[in-house]
Amino acid sequence: MSDHTLTVSSQSHALGATVIGVRGELDQHTAPQLHDALADAPFTPGGRVILDLAALHYCDSTGITALIAAYQLADRSGARLTLAGPREDLMRLFSVLGIDQLFVVQPTVEEAVASEGHR
Repeated sequence: MSDHTLTVSSQSHALGATVIGVRGELDQHTAPQLHDALADAPFTPGGRVILDLAALHYCDSTGITALIAAYQLADRSGARLTLAGPREDLMRLFSVLGIDQLFVVQPTVEEAVASEGHR
């Protein structure tokens, strides 16, 4: 039996982006924590949100759905969403599902902050 632990933290970066750190397991038990953090994020025209996935060790279909919901929220609001630091296994999953085409992905938070956030 899995522990189903997830830690979601939010902080403002000095260059104006909001960085949401996602650490642990993103699954049906923990996805509501990410949804809550996303509800508080500045998804407004010109807003910049970075999901730091470097410490995300597991993501099931419910987790993928939460990430897609974040993409849709950013798209509807005119905000820029970037994923930072996803592990190789998560990127492989994104590729298999074809959702790697939805997201702007950067290797680190700092590179995500420095980027314009566009594909």
